[in-house]
Amino acid sequence: METQGKSRLGHLLFKAVLETKSFLRTFHKHPSPGEAKELLIVASTFLGDMIMTLPLVAAVCRRYPRANITLLVRKEYVALAEKVKGVLRVIPEPVAYAELRKIRALVPNHFDIAFVAFETRHLPLMAALDVGEIVSFDDPKGRRSDLIDRKIPFPTDRPESTHQSWLSLRLLEGRPQCPGLRPPYLDLSTIPEPRKISRPYVVMHIGARSPVRQWLPERYAQVVVALHQRGVETVLTGAHDDASLSTRLTGLLPSHVTLTNLVGRTSLLELAKWIERARAVFGSDTGVLHLAKALGLPVVVLVGQGQNDLYGDAGPLFGPGQYFYVPALPCRDKHSLHGHQAPWVSTCSRRQCILEKPLCIYDVQAEPVIAALLKFALSEAAPQTETVR
Repeated sequence: METQGKSRLGHLLFKAVLETKSFLRTFHKHPSPGEAKELLIVASTFLGDMIMTLPLVAAVCRRYPRANITLLVRKEYVALAEKVKGVLRVIPEPVAYAELRKIRALVPNHFDIAFVAFETRHLPLMAALDVGEIVSFDDPKGRRSDLIDRKIPFPTDRPESTHQSWLSLRLLEGRPQCPGLRPPYLDLSTIPEPRKISRPYVVMHIGARSPVRQWLPERYAQVVVALHQRGVETVLTGAHDDASLSTRLTGLLPSHVTLTNLVGRTSLLELAKWIERARAVFGSDTGVLHLAKALGLPVVVLVGQGQNDLYGDAGPLFGPGQYFYVPALPCRDKHSLHGHQAPWVSTCSRRQCILEKPLCIYDVQAEPVIAALLKFALSEAAPQTETVR
């Protein structure tokens, strides 16, 4: 009971500091730094969004080669973020005053610049950290815009490069074109090797935050069988919540067809290492597929509820792949990105499909997926990116 009381008090004190610092910052703007030595990049959101910020991290490292780069992420992604190339330190998103004090102790001279791409809810935290210059897209509701020192306009008209990674690169003086950025953006050399599989393998990730993004078990099973027939092993991955789906899938396999079932059995870092050694990765548009792209792996993606040119193919920024996307569904109800209204955005935010069946993912049959995976798994030629509509 006493511990809970202290925790609540720490949280209330944390909120009070954020509000006070935010209020004071509106009256006292920090001067722009000379040589930036301490930089902070905020990527504290879901895994996929964090991974799509990695080209920005690489571009910042290139733009400020002598600066110390700090990455702020969700607590559950700290271990993975520590493997991002060019990053000196990773800090978890603070939720209490004691955690805020620890961050400030890490950087006694404070951060010169903070890049806040889309999560403008973190702007008060930047004020509490006494950041010298805050660079961000405008707050979509205008509530925190006065905290931003270098405000980047969010494109209301469709930009040439719509992918979220290209959009985040606009924070570097509004210039999204940064040639030469290439995966892998993470260094996994210190992670122990997974157990060896005698045959080449692909990772099939069946996990998805939304049930609408999950493919039919019968089709997953078709893919496993076809790969097995061509001498390619399937490594099945997912979270603990995906155990029932993996049981249904494996129950559909003939007795002679085997796979390596790792559903619920790997940490995020262990999963990343399995992905790094794979020939290709297959699954729905999820954070794990973005992780595979950031490692430079060929991917086969069921874009589903998302929008391919927003979350899928990002050109040279990520690894190659084949994307299955149904673009013109009238049921797409979301026309915004992280709160920014944009008519060129067209995605689905529902966790339950309003149609008789979710066409955006069920319309993809097993045969083209099998062909794409075999192309990547068996070919020695350089893989290419393709979008199937």
